[in-house]
Amino acid sequence: MSDPSNLMSTNEGILSANAEGTLLSAIASTPYDEDDSLAGALAELHNAGTLDVLKAFRSDQLDAVSGRSFFRLQQVFRRTLPQIECPAADAAAACKILFEKAGNNGLVDDALREWFQHSRKRAEEGLDLIRHDLDIQTGITRHVLMAGAVHDPRRFAEEALNLSHQPQSHIRLDALFALGRMTLEEDDHILTRVTGRLDQAIESPISDHDAAIAIEAALHLLDRFGEKLVDVVEVLLAKACENPTPSMRYAIALGLRSRRKHYTETIIDASFSAIQHADKHAPDTINEIDLMLYQWNLDGDRQRVLRLLRNLLSHSDDAIGLEALDNFRHKLTNEPDGLLGWYVVSLLLTGDLRLSVAANGLLPYNEVPTGLDIDLTPFTLNPAWILFLARKILGYCLVNRASASALLLSCLRAASDEDRAALEELVLNYFLINYPGAIEWFEAAVSPNDPAEVSVKRLSSALKTYLEELHRSGLCAAFRPSDRERQLQGYRQADSWRTAQKEAEKRSVLSQLVHRSVLLYGTGTISYVYTNEGCDPHRQEMPLASFHQTIEIPRLEVIDPVGLHYAMYRFRSEAPPK
Repeated sequence: MSDPSNLMSTNEGILSANAEGTLLSAIASTPYDEDDSLAGALAELHNAGTLDVLKAFRSDQLDAVSGRSFFRLQQVFRRTLPQIECPAADAAAACKILFEKAGNNGLVDDALREWFQHSRKRAEEGLDLIRHDLDIQTGITRHVLMAGAVHDPRRFAEEALNLSHQPQSHIRLDALFALGRMTLEEDDHILTRVTGRLDQAIESPISDHDAAIAIEAALHLLDRFGEKLVDVVEVLLAKACENPTPSMRYAIALGLRSRRKHYTETIIDASFSAIQHADKHAPDTINEIDLMLYQWNLDGDRQRVLRLLRNLLSHSDDAIGLEALDNFRHKLTNEPDGLLGWYVVSLLLTGDLRLSVAANGLLPYNEVPTGLDIDLTPFTLNPAWILFLARKILGYCLVNRASASALLLSCLRAASDEDRAALEELVLNYFLINYPGAIEWFEAAVSPNDPAEVSVKRLSSALKTYLEELHRSGLCAAFRPSDRERQLQGYRQADSWRTAQKEAEKRSVLSQLVHRSVLLYGTGTISYVYTNEGCDPHRQEMPLASFHQTIEIPRLEVIDPVGLHYAMYRFRSEAPPK
């Protein structure tokens, strides 16, 4: 077998590896810095008729290369193919085999496009190949048109316009794709014809994909020609956004994320309106929306983003969950102070169940309520609305003690002197009684001349009186069981759970379908590894660790859970003030 080091230094090494049937494996094992010299040697041998490189790439040798080695092979192929003189059909056939094995890898696409772009003669040969075989595989059409436009933009733009009317979908879609990406001169006549064809594909598409690719092509033109085409593309996108299909929504969301620098306010408004009802079963579109929001100006464009969130998350058949917008949530928690609180308060003020749950989902998991202590003045809330907001905070955010503290303090600061009593009673009875320690955070958060200072002092005094009276009355005997009573109750509870589990397993259809095994476990695992036949096994022990997480629950959850749950239900179901 030939040495890969010799393969790079001599043509004889390449020919020897090919004769042994190991050429592709040897190519894949070469160092990265030798790609150019190897590609040149392979092309030289092929063009001299000494070695058929394309035949080697189509042979059974390809089956022996996989994983990282196959990726290396594609890199060398991309550098080699453009230098090879061969019929267009042979180049396309070799690319097709590599493309199918790679599973849609861009390196193979680049290789084919660069082969056609090498000369006008090759591009013309590609056109002849397409005309004689309209069922030719997907991808060649776009490469031929884009490569040919480098040599003769007007001629190949005309060819792309003609091919974009073909009934074969892959030819038609490739031509539409190329119209947005091929090199075009600033020829008003050609640009008018191209934008007119894209408008036709958007207004009267043959398929969902026609309109989506036309949108992407229009965005590419806008990216390249900027102000020259902005008015034309604005009309095209506004029309596309009126009644978008799922594929069109994805293209619009992708454009908002990656190509919005030339967008007018009209294009942005139309795009947001088109994606705000994205189907929850279209994960690619939702992911694009999430990434778009991650890159958007969440502070300066609050109202537009809020409208989008309300439509995506609100109660409707195609609503999505907040977990689908993970990148957006991450960015929002790292934005300037006050922005997170603004979005949380805005969602809670809608009174919508899904939006309020989403508001709670935006709250940070840590115990530092950064960005939630906000000024409610811009919301222009009257006393009824402030109480409504406080009840929504208690109804949806009570378990998140730190965040709820910051939000309620914002309500205390926004309340007028004559309306503080009702709000203070609400905060005392449903928040401070559940979390007595929160009063220390209130006291530390207020400063002299703080609008909430008076309320915090009154709340501190009222809570102190309540706790003193509670201490004097002592604990109820029912809440002070002995260790023996606790143990017996634990045994009874465990027996009850085991009985219920056994009954459920008996009635489950799974008991008839699968075999049930009981595994014993403890503080570690022991395994025996046999390294060689006839030798004793090696004993390997792995200690196991247990993880515990504690969370502070509201006191009323223990003392009066029914009353607490009913109060939370009332707060959540309350309609906004009229």
